[in-house]
Amino acid sequence: MRKQTKLNDVSIAVLVWVCVLSLPLAAAPWGGSGTEDEPYRIADASDLESLASDPNYYDGYYFILTADIDLLGKDGRDYIIAPNTDGSDPYFNGTFDGNYHVIGNLNIDTLGGNDLFLGLFGVIDSDGLVQNLGLENATVTGGGSSNYVGVLTGASMGTIKQCYASGTVTGGLAVQNLGGMVGWNMSEIYNSYADVNVSGGASSSNIGGFVGQNGITDKCYASGMVSGGANVGGFAGSGPSPSYCYFLDPSDGGGPDNGLGFALLEGEMQDQASFATWDFFGEATNGTEEIWMMDNFPVLGWQIAVGMPELAMLSRYWRTSGCPSGNLCETVDWYRDGTIDTYDFFQLAQSWQEPVVAINLLEIGDDFETGDFGYMPWVMGGDANFVIVSDVVYQGSYAAKSGTIGDSQTSSMEFTVDTTGYEVIGFYMKTSTEADADKLKFYDNGDPHGLFYGSGELDWTYFSFNTGNGMHTFKWAYEKNGSGSSGDDCVWIDKIEFLDLY
Repeated sequence: MRKQTKLNDVSIAVLVWVCVLSLPLAAAPWGGSGTEDEPYRIADASDLESLASDPNYYDGYYFILTADIDLLGKDGRDYIIAPNTDGSDPYFNGTFDGNYHVIGNLNIDTLGGNDLFLGLFGVIDSDGLVQNLGLENATVTGGGSSNYVGVLTGASMGTIKQCYASGTVTGGLAVQNLGGMVGWNMSEIYNSYADVNVSGGASSSNIGGFVGQNGITDKCYASGMVSGGANVGGFAGSGPSPSYCYFLDPSDGGGPDNGLGFALLEGEMQDQASFATWDFFGEATNGTEEIWMMDNFPVLGWQIAVGMPELAMLSRYWRTSGCPSGNLCETVDWYRDGTIDTYDFFQLAQSWQEPVVAINLLEIGDDFETGDFGYMPWVMGGDANFVIVSDVVYQGSYAAKSGTIGDSQTSSMEFTVDTTGYEVIGFYMKTSTEADADKLKFYDNGDPHGLFYGSGELDWTYFSFNTGNGMHTFKWAYEKNGSGSSGDDCVWIDKIEFLDLY
């Protein structure tokens, strides 16, 4: 049972879905399973309409947009997700990831009706999340007494981040809570903007270029014209003051200054320095997520395809090692190993002209930078355990070194891991042993002779091997023969990694 919630003068009715929830859901019309790891995939207008029409999927499911969608010529009322037109329907309480795609030409028109909660989403509930989505050339038209109207959503109690909207929002004589992005924000919106012209009638109230009734907004802006009756603002019509949010000055075509947000002249809107605390590409003072870029006015970084700016930044920090968290070099450490090298260049190359550079989080592998064997499920074997050392390393501060053993003895370490999704295992090794006698051997799932061996005086060298999906036990073993020794009589291993090359 949903707890009754009051939105302004409209009480949202309590609905009990016992009969519906007692029946098994029909097979979902989308690919995926609706989980965080395998979200339902929305690929076209038909998929979007299916989501809008089925409230059984509003609560707790994950969705991802896999392509741009053009709704030109379609009735936008059929595409409202959680369409609370009379204030009695369920809210959207799932996660919708736009995945850096755009929904174009959304046209919602009540044709004079006083429908409530108009936008791509009618109402976003408290656990709802919408992110990484663009809405372009949208038109939302409410009736004379419509309430809660915005391009993205009529009302939000959830979280919205890194979204943008362009178009127009229009209401009749006494419409309330009109915003370029959101009609009524009761929760949080971050790093988003609206280039939307918003207008309400003479008796309208709470009219804003970004949000009609404000809640928490941080690092957002509005650049459209705004007009209406009472409580009208270039950024927000009413509510708490936003944090580091801006709007185009009315003298340059923006909405009126009612003290909510900071008015900027057109020239100031084109100056990155005007946007205090915003995380822009190419600076680390305000963060390293590179959320914003300048393109006349600020735009979200993912709106500009990966290209020369990223390559230039990579070149600037090429061969930097030991890159600390929060430093600008971290913005091009897409391989997330602390070193700017060919692995980062590979990540850039495979992401060229895409919205963002793909990040390799190194979920499996080990560079021993924890200073112990705690990162992977290591199992030691043989006559002496491998140890962590800091005097001989390939990169970073630590590497693994074979234990001290005698003739006919072995020092080994191994772990078992699921390699599904990866194509290659690679690692660096160094040996100082009796050549062709005392050997480092590498095993995959107990191969009786090992996949290769290394011996003699061999400086740090990279080796890689193809690996199929499934569970694998990888073992590194230093094995001595029956007599003799040479050099340091040991081997070292560093930077074990798993790669998805395709």
